[in-house]
Amino acid sequence: MKFDHILSYRIEELKALLALTAAEHDFDFQHPSVLYVSQKLDQLIIKAMQQKKNCASAL
Repeated sequence: MKFDHILSYRIEELKALLALTAAEHDFDFQHPSVLYVSQKLDQLIIKAMQQKKNCASAL
């Protein structure tokens, strides 16, 4: 599905952004900017997992 590819791409983008953001803040994983990006990434990962679960249950 096209949406799955877009979601996967966005997850990969946020993973890269998280790595850059963490490096910019000396790997302070409690820094608000790092936490913000991490939470956004978590949300997308959960969304992807829910989609996979829905697809599996539809079979």
